[in-house]
Amino acid sequence: MSDCSSFSNVSRSSVLCKCFEEARLRTSWTDANPGRRFHGCRYWTVDGGGCDFFKWSDPEMSERARTLILNLLQEKNRYKALKHEKLQYDRNIWKYALVGSWLFFFAFWLLKF
Repeated sequence: MSDCSSFSNVSRSSVLCKCFEEARLRTSWTDANPGRRFHGCRYWTVDGGGCDFFKWSDPEMSERARTLILNLLQEKNRYKALKHEKLQYDRNIWKYALVGSWLFFFAFWLLKF
């Protein structure tokens, strides 16, 4: 599982970070806190931008909730991978059908002469 987070502008917070800016409400997708929301500096980046402000918005999850969310994420990722494989398979079928039809018409054209 990756260490990443997402943010939403749907809910405005009144929490200020150390930059005296309104902190952005983000969602943690780490294995330790999947789906748990937190406030962080709106200018924070992985490369070190913004301040180091951090405050959990949601309470800590139970082990059962954490396990369920991680299992759902794994199933979602597995489904996306299978969907991608099927799309690749379908594209290959169309490629082979197109090449086969060209060969058929070329052979038919040659037999005509």
